[in-house]
Amino acid sequence: MEYKGRELICTEEELQQFIDGLTIMHQVYKFTDKFNGQFIHNPTGNENARYYVLQVGDRTFLQPHAPFEMGIVPITEENALEYIERHADELTDMVIFEKFAVQPEDSLEVLKKKNSELQIIADELKQRNAAMQDDQLFILEALATAGII
Repeated sequence: MEYKGRELICTEEELQQFIDGLTIMHQVYKFTDKFNGQFIHNPTGNENARYYVLQVGDRTFLQPHAPFEMGIVPITEENALEYIERHADELTDMVIFEKFAVQPEDSLEVLKKKNSELQIIADELKQRNAAMQDDQLFILEALATAGII
């Protein structure tokens, strides 16, 4: 199946089941709050800036400034959810592609399997052709013996 322009090695149902089972959690913090017992450096210099921690599946990301923006743009209470949702969508796609995207080696294996199947068919056709030639030779000999040809 195709998902966002990439070929996947799963069905739509398998993909939906995977997405439904994917844990996505987030939390927004002030830089004056500790995370895991540590203060996080505020790279923006803005005292109203925030950072967020985003978990997608078994991966956790700490984001101290606005992703997808040029430079060090602060995350604020007002824009945090927008950034988190976009970031979560991109990370979800990344996890999906890592798990299900058709890789060049997958394509090679498919081609090898098809080649093997075609070789089996070719061998069967060679055997049928040989059997037909034997039948034709038998008929010609029978016709010659009968004096028909």
